Amino acid sequence: MGRYQSTGYPEVRFWCLQTLADAVARRPHLPAPDAADAPALRAAVASWVHEACVRCDPPVPPFIKNKLAQVTAFLVGSEARSTGAPCTRSSSSACPVHCAPRPLELLVTMPRTVNTC
Repeated sequence: MGRYQSTGYPEVRFWCLQTLADAVARRPHLPAPDAADAPALRAAVASWVHEACVRCDPPVPPFIKNKLAQVTAFLVGSEARSTGAPCTRSSSSACPVHCAPRPLELLVTMPRTVNTC
């Protein structure tokens, strides 16, 4: 995560995000991360999304914004799978939309900014 923040090269940021996306997508096959790592990862990605929304000079390239969206989606999906909460709806035994408050928490805490450039 440190390399993403320390570089100004979009290609390096893209590589960092791709590596993170691959790691999160393969998480079920990897050892569980330390419980302290999840909030730090969410906070880092949220700050990167915020920067992509507000930075105007120079603007964040669209391919970086797209990769940030992919990483965010992978994080939300990964947390939805990891909650393991039973569904409260009587019509379905596995309901990722209604039974996963933690992924929604990630989206709610994301900065609500609009690029005004």
